[in-house]
Amino acid sequence: MRIRSRIFSALTLSVITLFLNLAVQSPATAQSSVSPMMKLLKSGRVPASRQGTIIELICRKGNPEELGFIWEQIVNDKFQGEVKEKSLIALKEAFQTRKIKPTGSLADISKLIDAKPPVNQIAIELAGLWKVSGAAAKLQELALSAKTDEKLRLAAIDALVSIGGPESIKAMQKLTQE
Repeated sequence: MRIRSRIFSALTLSVITLFLNLAVQSPATAQSSVSPMMKLLKSGRVPASRQGTIIELICRKGNPEELGFIWEQIVNDKFQGEVKEKSLIALKEAFQTRKIKPTGSLADISKLIDAKPPVNQIAIELAGLWKVSGAAAKLQELALSAKTDEKLRLAAIDALVSIGGPESIKAMQKLTQE
C-alpha cells in the first residue's frame, strides 16, 4: 500500500511538473501564435487589400523576429502605400502596448523619415519611441528647419528629447536660442 501511494505521489508530481513546463515555455522555444499568418504573408499569396489586417494581427501577438520580418518588408519597399502606413502604425502600437521592437537594424528608419506623409510622421515617432540614435542628425535637421511642417517639427523635437544624447542637446540649445 505504501509503495502504491509513493508511486502515485511521484507520478502526480511528474504530471504537474510537465504541465507547468508546457504552460511556461520560454519565448525562444514557444511556437508563436501568429506562425500560420506569417507563413501566409511570406508566401506572397495575400492580396494587398488584406495585408494590412494580417500585419496588424502579427504585430499584436508576434515576437521580435516576426516584427523584424515586417520591418524588413517596410524598409525594403515590399509594402507600399496604405499597407506600409498600417504596418508602421502596428509596429508603433506593438512597442507602446508590449514594449517589443523588431529585430534587425533600426537605423534604416532614417530612410522613412525622408518619405512622404503620413509615413514620415510615423517614422519620426518610431525613431523617438525606439530611441534610434542614428536618426538624431536627421531629426535635428527637421527640428531646426523653418521650412518643416509644424506637426513634423514637433514630432522631431519629441523624438530628439526621447533619444537624448549630445545631438539632441545641441538641437535643443539651438531651438531655445531662436
